[in-house]
Amino acid sequence: MTLPLLRRLAGQTPPLTITSAEEIATIEILMLAGHLDATLAAPVIAADGTRSRVATVHGVTRLGHWMLLHAPLPPVRRTSNFKV
Repeated sequence: MTLPLLRRLAGQTPPLTITSAEEIATIEILMLAGHLDATLAAPVIAADGTRSRVATVHGVTRLGHWMLLHAPLPPVRRTSNFKV
């Protein structure tokens, strides 16, 4: 999911606020790889014990843009009703 998220973020105008726990985990990976410039807020723990976290994406780095140019595109799924 890292490259699809990187592609999606590269097509949007920063700053972007991300609240999805799954996407924040992926943003952490992209930050560690040097592909994203982002800020992670400290987790907030609600009274019921649930945790929430916010990431602010400031932009895709030069390395991130390079990766998007050189990474293979995902395979195209072809569905067909034709039988050979």
